[in-house]
Amino acid sequence: MKNIVFSLLTVAILSFAASQALAETETYDSKFGKFSVSVPEGWKGQAIPDGCAVQTNDGNNCITIQFMPVNKNIPLKDAAKMLAESAKLTDITETVDEDAIFLDGKKGGIPAGVLTVETGEIFMAVLLMGEKRDVMMDIFKSVKQ
Repeated sequence: MKNIVFSLLTVAILSFAASQALAETETYDSKFGKFSVSVPEGWKGQAIPDGCAVQTNDGNNCITIQFMPVNKNIPLKDAAKMLAESAKLTDITETVDEDAIFLDGKKGGIPAGVLTVETGEIFMAVLLMGEKRDVMMDIFKSVKQ
């Protein structure tokens, strides 16, 4: 009887541990310094100019994060619209916060969005592509400079 209980307990613990998608913290460079981001299990990160791209292993979901200097001549809302236009987003809805603009839409029928955030002299541009929006927002929230 003890062996059965021990076996069931072991299976339950291992199942719980396997279900937890552990994130790995990766560090990248930008001209504004190093930053880190959490990359969940089943996703991979890679460096891009002044940022990173994190995508699922199958490539169906991707978030890119880039840093650039704030251009005082271009309001944050206009910068977000320019990014959405260059990404060819359609069916756009807008959410405005004090230091952030989120344009949610589609690209070729796939959910996509542009998030722009201004922090002092640094501007962060984030592009989300795919269905796993919650995971991508968790990745965005994990960014540490």
